[in-house]
Amino acid sequence: MANPAANKSGSRPGNRLDNKLNTESKAAFPQELQDFYNHALFFAAEAHGNQLYGGSPYILHVCMVADEVFAAHQKEPFSNIENAVQIALLHDVLEDTHIMENEMLQHFSSDVVSGVKLLTKHKGQSLRDYLSGIKKGGADISKIKMCDRIINLQRLPVH
Repeated sequence: MANPAANKSGSRPGNRLDNKLNTESKAAFPQELQDFYNHALFFAAEAHGNQLYGGSPYILHVCMVADEVFAAHQKEPFSNIENAVQIALLHDVLEDTHIMENEMLQHFSSDVVSGVKLLTKHKGQSLRDYLSGIKKGGADISKIKMCDRIINLQRLPVH
Protein backbone atom coordinates (compact mmCIF):
# COMPACT_ATOMS: atom_id res chain seq x y z
CA MET A 1 0.00 0.00 0.00
CA ALA A 2 1.31 3.44 -0.93
CA ASN A 3 2.22 5.94 1.76
CA PRO A 4 -0.65 8.48 1.88
CA ALA A 5 1.73 11.19 3.05
CA ALA A 6 3.94 10.75 -0.01
CA ASN A 7 3.60 13.22 -2.87
CA LYS A 8 4.03 12.42 -6.56
CA SER A 9 7.81 12.62 -6.31
CA GLY A 10 7.71 9.95 -3.61
CA SER A 11 9.05 12.19 -0.86
CA ARG A 12 7.12 13.04 2.26
CA PRO A 13 5.97 16.66 2.69
CA GLY A 14 7.93 16.91 5.92
CA ASN A 15 11.15 16.27 4.05
CA ARG A 16 10.64 19.41 1.95
CA LEU A 17 10.16 21.42 5.14
CA ASP A 18 13.23 19.86 6.72
CA ASN A 19 15.26 20.70 3.63
CA LYS A 20 13.98 24.29 3.67
CA LEU A 21 14.80 24.69 7.36
CA ASN A 22 18.25 23.24 6.86
CA THR A 23 18.89 25.58 3.93
CA GLU A 24 17.62 28.61 5.83
CA SER A 25 19.54 27.78 9.00
CA LYS A 26 22.75 27.31 7.02
CA ALA A 27 22.20 30.71 5.44
CA ALA A 28 21.41 32.27 8.83
CA PHE A 29 24.21 30.43 10.62
CA PRO A 30 27.19 30.04 8.32
CA GLN A 31 29.57 27.15 8.89
CA GLU A 32 32.15 29.44 10.49
CA LEU A 33 29.64 30.57 13.12
CA GLN A 34 28.65 26.96 13.75
CA ASP A 35 32.33 26.11 14.22
CA PHE A 36 32.77 28.91 16.77
CA TYR A 37 29.61 27.78 18.56
CA ASN A 38 30.62 24.13 18.66
CA HIS A 39 34.17 24.87 19.83
CA ALA A 40 32.90 26.96 22.75
CA LEU A 41 30.07 24.52 23.51
CA PHE A 42 32.39 21.52 23.80
CA PHE A 43 34.85 23.50 25.92
CA ALA A 44 32.08 24.71 28.25
CA ALA A 45 30.54 21.23 28.48
CA GLU A 46 33.86 19.72 29.49
CA ALA A 47 34.62 22.54 31.93
CA HIS A 48 31.21 22.36 33.64
CA GLY A 49 31.28 18.56 33.65
CA ASN A 50 28.57 17.19 35.93
CA GLN A 51 27.58 20.56 37.40
CA LEU A 52 23.88 21.17 37.74
CA TYR A 53 21.84 24.32 37.32
CA GLY A 54 18.38 24.10 38.84
CA GLY A 55 18.60 20.30 38.79
CA SER A 56 19.49 20.11 35.08
CA PRO A 57 22.90 19.78 33.44
CA TYR A 58 24.64 23.16 33.61
CA ILE A 59 25.32 23.14 29.89
CA LEU A 60 21.59 23.70 29.28
CA HIS A 61 21.86 27.08 31.00
CA VAL A 62 24.71 28.31 28.80
CA CYS A 63 23.03 26.96 25.65
CA MET A 64 19.88 28.87 26.56
CA VAL A 65 21.95 32.05 27.04
CA ALA A 66 23.50 31.51 23.61
CA ASP A 67 20.02 31.00 22.13
CA GLU A 68 18.93 34.27 23.71
CA VAL A 69 21.99 35.96 22.16
CA PHE A 70 20.90 34.67 18.73
CA ALA A 71 17.38 36.01 19.35
CA ALA A 72 18.74 39.40 20.46
CA HIS A 73 21.01 39.50 17.41
CA GLN A 74 17.93 39.27 15.16
CA LYS A 75 16.50 42.43 16.76
CA GLU A 76 19.67 44.42 17.30
CA PRO A 77 22.82 42.89 15.80
CA PHE A 78 25.90 42.36 17.91
CA SER A 79 29.04 43.98 16.55
CA ASN A 80 30.69 40.52 16.51
CA ILE A 81 28.20 37.64 16.74
CA GLU A 82 30.97 35.02 16.65
CA ASN A 83 32.54 36.46 19.81
CA ALA A 84 29.17 37.08 21.43
CA VAL A 85 28.08 33.45 21.02
CA GLN A 86 31.35 32.14 22.38
CA ILE A 87 31.23 34.51 25.35
CA ALA A 88 27.63 33.46 26.06
CA LEU A 89 28.57 29.79 26.08
CA LEU A 90 31.66 30.40 28.21
CA HIS A 91 30.32 33.14 30.50
CA ASP A 92 30.42 31.04 33.69
CA VAL A 93 33.58 29.02 33.03
CA LEU A 94 36.00 31.24 34.98
CA GLU A 95 33.53 31.80 37.80
CA ASP A 96 32.19 28.29 38.32
CA THR A 97 34.88 25.83 37.16
CA HIS A 98 38.55 25.05 37.72
CA ILE A 99 39.51 26.57 34.33
CA MET A 100 41.88 29.53 34.53
CA GLU A 101 42.26 32.46 32.16
CA ASN A 102 45.58 31.24 30.72
CA GLU A 103 43.98 27.92 29.73
CA MET A 104 41.11 29.72 28.00
CA LEU A 105 43.62 31.87 26.09
CA GLN A 106 45.07 28.69 24.60
CA HIS A 107 41.68 27.95 22.99
CA PHE A 108 39.99 31.33 22.42
CA SER A 109 40.86 34.83 21.29
CA SER A 110 41.83 37.45 23.83
CA ASP A 111 38.60 39.34 22.95
CA VAL A 112 36.50 36.32 23.91
CA VAL A 113 38.44 35.70 27.13
CA SER A 114 38.24 39.40 28.03
CA GLY A 115 34.48 39.26 27.57
CA VAL A 116 34.21 36.20 29.80
CA LYS A 117 36.36 37.95 32.43
CA LEU A 118 34.05 40.97 32.39
CA LEU A 119 31.07 38.68 33.04
CA THR A 120 32.86 36.89 35.89
CA LYS A 121 31.89 38.08 39.36
CA HIS A 122 34.85 37.64 41.67
CA LYS A 123 34.53 36.78 45.36
CA GLY A 124 34.40 39.95 47.41
CA GLN A 125 33.70 42.12 44.36
CA SER A 126 30.92 44.61 44.94
CA LEU A 127 27.91 44.53 42.66
CA ARG A 128 28.65 48.15 41.72
CA ASP A 129 32.20 47.28 40.58
CA TYR A 130 30.96 44.19 38.75
CA LEU A 131 28.29 46.12 36.83
CA SER A 132 30.71 48.98 36.15
CA GLY A 133 33.10 46.51 34.51
CA ILE A 134 30.31 45.11 32.36
CA LYS A 135 29.36 48.62 31.27
CA LYS A 136 32.97 49.37 30.34
CA GLY A 137 32.91 46.24 28.17
CA GLY A 138 30.51 47.92 25.78
CA ALA A 139 27.13 47.14 24.29
CA ASP A 140 27.84 43.53 23.32
CA ILE A 141 28.95 42.55 26.83
CA SER A 142 25.97 44.36 28.37
CA LYS A 143 23.58 42.58 25.99
CA ILE A 144 25.11 39.18 26.80
CA LYS A 145 24.66 39.89 30.51
CA MET A 146 21.03 40.84 29.86
CA CYS A 147 20.54 37.57 27.97
CA ASP A 148 21.98 35.72 30.97
CA ARG A 149 19.62 37.57 33.33
CA ILE A 150 16.61 36.79 31.12
CA ILE A 151 17.50 33.09 31.21
CA ASN A 152 18.13 33.21 34.96
CA LEU A 153 14.53 34.34 35.40
CA GLN A 154 13.15 31.43 33.36
CA ARG A 155 12.68 27.81 34.27
CA LEU A 156 14.90 25.31 32.54
CA PRO A 157 13.07 22.91 30.25
CA VAL A 158 11.96 19.70 31.91
CA HIS A 159 13.67 16.63 30.54
